[in-house]
Amino acid sequence: MDNGGKNNNENNNEQPVNNQYGGFYPPFGNPYGYPPQQNSYSQNEGQSGFYPPPPGAGFYPPPPGPGFFPPQGFYPPQGFYPPQGYFPPPQGYYPPQQITTDSYKWIPFNGTIPENALGINNGTGKIIFVARASINNGLHPGYADPETKECYTSWGGKQITCKEFEVLTVPPGGYQWEPCSNFKNLQGNPIIGGYESNKTKIYVIKCMHNGTLCIGKTSNEIVCGNYGFEGKELRAGNFEVLVYPPGVKISNEEQTKNDPIDAPYKWILFDGIIPANAVGITNGFGNTIFVARAYIHDGLHPGYVDPNKMKCYTSYGGAQEICDSFEILIMPNDRYRWVPCINGQITGKPVIGGYEANNTNIYIAKCMYNDSIPCIGKTWENAQIANYGLLGTELKSDQFEILTYI
Repeated sequence: MDNGGKNNNENNNEQPVNNQYGGFYPPFGNPYGYPPQQNSYSQNEGQSGFYPPPPGAGFYPPPPGPGFFPPQGFYPPQGFYPPQGYFPPPQGYYPPQQITTDSYKWIPFNGTIPENALGINNGTGKIIFVARASINNGLHPGYADPETKECYTSWGGKQITCKEFEVLTVPPGGYQWEPCSNFKNLQGNPIIGGYESNKTKIYVIKCMHNGTLCIGKTSNEIVCGNYGFEGKELRAGNFEVLVYPPGVKISNEEQTKNDPIDAPYKWILFDGIIPANAVGITNGFGNTIFVARAYIHDGLHPGYVDPNKMKCYTSYGGAQEICDSFEILIMPNDRYRWVPCINGQITGKPVIGGYEANNTNIYIAKCMYNDSIPCIGKTWENAQIANYGLLGTELKSDQFEILTYI
């Protein structure tokens, strides 16, 4: 089917995982109680358990008034006409939701491919997923193999294999592939896949190599497509770029994690080494812990990383959460301050530490356990408490400081 030169995600080779469609329309069929099952109603009206016989042919009940919602389990009869001015959608139709660029998230891989990850059949019977990894001070897209639990991208003429990476999740119907041979001629709005060390934006592509579909990258600088294959970085003259479909509300695109444009800080995917300028505090035992965050329960929650254990500790729902995949906050020492929070009032510019599942911002808090052990946790706007994880549980503190930047 001609769709203006773009291939949408109805292609059988592409499989977004566990797509959940918003909005519900009941199928059209017989209403609850009609027709009654044999011997299911009494001949004596008014008695408990009475169900009237089905109406005669051609009978249709009057439409309900405005604002009517059928009780659970009720389905309107075939041919039912709802209130005037309402046109029921065709069977199997789900109305499009308002999609914004905030709906696209890169999720740190924790051993399991996340829901709504963008997966593609690579032509050999294997499903691979759009992913990206931190290499050479940049963030480079490639693909994740759920069997090896590794990300494969490319840089400097070589294929790069990474064990720490992020997987792209997209809303249902939220992407297309646009054929391209020169990125500068691209017509659609590409989904940002990462950046070079000089902050040049990189975009996601797919291309074919001897019958195998590969996922790689392109940019305004390289123009063509680059991808990793069998240990080498190869080039593609013809490829397809991952773009937003028409109707997506474009915002400040790489702010899927809500970070302000002018923020002097950045979150780095942990690769086994604490990066330079990582924000840390001494925890009272002579050890330095560093501000970190991890993806849990459909949100991104701040906490701390213990470099001796190589794990991130945060909290959620009354429990301490321990995560193997996480990000570390970096910022110059002269660009941040810990500021006391009094009566829930935040002074200065708070560092956004993450977000809840509903995209509510979460801020970074420093609390004291037993008035002697500093811990790193989280708080929210106008909240008079901070939560932090320690000793397997989630604790609360009404005296804490918030991390701000200057």
